[in-house]
Amino acid sequence: MADGHISIVLAEAVKEAINNASFDYGTVEAIREYAPELRRDEMGTDLHVFVVPSDLEKKLLSRTSTNNDVNIDIGVFIAPDKLDNATLDPIMSMIQEIDDLFVKSRSIPGYAGQAPWVRSQSLPIFDPDDMNDKRQLSSLLRMTFKVCR
Repeated sequence: MADGHISIVLAEAVKEAINNASFDYGTVEAIREYAPELRRDEMGTDLHVFVVPSDLEKKLLSRTSTNNDVNIDIGVFIAPDKLDNATLDPIMSMIQEIDDLFVKSRSIPGYAGQAPWVRSQSLPIFDPDDMNDKRQLSSLLRMTFKVCR
């Protein structure tokens, strides 16, 4: 695994995997940021995908090794002209495809055996308050990978 803080290395790898993947929705340009700020009036109707190192939980395995659960958050935001099924269903399907990218390979592409996928959580699948108040779709996908060091 590359040098650097483990959560940064994995977040960068997740971002690259998303950017290099082909989705039914089309290509996606994910950006890795610590605290992305996205104002509704600046969003336009473009899709925005952010990858953020989230949490790191360490557990002692032995005197010389630790088990690290690394959480990476993937935020998906879009403010389309219409908030109907025909517009939002393909975006929700793309979020599922992003999840499947890691679930099906059980790892981050290029990190097989080094950072296996442990679980995915949708926190939320979409935020109804953002949908009603801001007229945007906001979704958060949390991926957990395990790294032993």
